[in-house]
Amino acid sequence: MQSLAICSLTRQLGQLSLQKPRLSIALASSNVCRFDGQRQFSTEAELKDQHDDIDTNLAFTELDDPVDLRLAELVDAPPRKFGKIPPRIKNARLSKMKVYEGKEKNIRGSPWKLNLVCQLAAGLPVNDALKQLTFCDKGKAPLAFNVIKRTANLADIRDGIQPSQLEVAECFATVSTMLKRVQFMGRGRIGKKYHRHANFNVKLREIDFELKIAQAQSRNQKRKWFERYLIAKHEAKQAREEFEEMAALEKAAAEVEQNRTKKM
Repeated sequence: MQSLAICSLTRQLGQLSLQKPRLSIALASSNVCRFDGQRQFSTEAELKDQHDDIDTNLAFTELDDPVDLRLAELVDAPPRKFGKIPPRIKNARLSKMKVYEGKEKNIRGSPWKLNLVCQLAAGLPVNDALKQLTFCDKGKAPLAFNVIKRTANLADIRDGIQPSQLEVAECFATVSTMLKRVQFMGRGRIGKKYHRHANFNVKLREIDFELKIAQAQSRNQKRKWFERYLIAKHEAKQAREEFEEMAALEKAAAEVEQNRTKKM
């Protein structure tokens, strides 16, 4: 009997130790957001007391925007609260996102080999795709890096959208013009050989962070997408401020030049 009691107690302790801590967001003082892997705090003072014990990049992030608060509540919801999102709703949301296309034609090489590089970048955020291509040993990886980078710069020029707000929606290679050549073989025989060329196509799409968080399968994935959302929002705000400052400086320089010409 004593051995059975010890076994049952050991089993209960093992189950308690295997329980994963609940990831939660505490909205303290109506605008303070904090991730915590052990418990949920309700006041800002308790959050500050645990500041040394918890390592997070989003400590005491101010959430004044209603969109931020809605996303924070969505992160704190159970992972599969909404179930599987119907394709019609997903497609309707994605159709409203801005899309940018980039191409590179007549690349010397096999399209099948180029597709191996495309599969590495497809479906990733632009920053992650560029990191993967930076350390890829394939010969066409630098070309794919340049095309994706160029398309992301186009999005910044047109609409002020930063790379952190974009994802690689599509990335594939197609067959281009093949050059037929003569292949000389032994015993006076000849054959055909082909110099293959490929076309590289990439489509960058604006990220719907709310949809990504709703589709996440775990709290950790939700947390990562929420962090990416805050980073993208911060970078977009910085880029917008720099653009406005540059426009103001150019306007001031134009006025000074106009006044100088009038005096002359």
